[in-house]
Amino acid sequence: MIQAIGFDLDDTLYDRYEIYRNVYQIMETTICETGLTFEEFNKHYQFYSAHEYQLFSEGKKSKLDYQLDRVLATYESVHFSINKEEAVIFNALYEYYRTKIVFRPNVTALMNELKEKNYQLFVLTNGTSDGQNNKLQTLGIDQYIEPNKWFISEEIGFSKPDKRIFDYVQQSLAISNESIVFIGDHLVNDCLPAAQQGWTPIYFNFDNQENNQLDCQEIHHFSELLGQF
Repeated sequence: MIQAIGFDLDDTLYDRYEIYRNVYQIMETTICETGLTFEEFNKHYQFYSAHEYQLFSEGKKSKLDYQLDRVLATYESVHFSINKEEAVIFNALYEYYRTKIVFRPNVTALMNELKEKNYQLFVLTNGTSDGQNNKLQTLGIDQYIEPNKWFISEEIGFSKPDKRIFDYVQQSLAISNESIVFIGDHLVNDCLPAAQQGWTPIYFNFDNQENNQLDCQEIHHFSELLGQF
């Protein structure tokens, strides 16, 4: 019997790419014109963002260094050079557009439905404490999920897909693994470790990635979950 339903944050509950699309367009017109499409640029940025975050989560870089270095490395990888001051501008634009995020379509309807049915709801996300808390507050998710069920990797000390962060969440919820559903957009960080934990994963495949790693329910829009639970 399902008792708890959890959500990843970035790219799941809101469209993170929309933030970066706005940032990139301004950088292109005012700082450094690469001529790349956003999709081309974003592939590089997401790679270096994940790499630099891993170094930060392992204590090998400060928060500021990882945030700047992911930008500098991205531009270098596409054969353009920007300086640290321009990387600071990139991050400042990101911080601005992060205050404008909204839920993906039908998330509000789903949250209302689940809350009415008295499911325990939680968020499990990788990232810094201040950054993820700010996003959750901007979304107004406290209407549906209590802040003590906002599980953020920096505050816990482990990052997905580390089993220890899933153990921590399960112990905090104080329910059995087969009673937990977890919805996320990332197979390696969200769905595979959730399945290994004995939870029921739901793969939110918003950008139609090939899935040959895990046999689980796959959705492309949150409307597909309305009335399911």
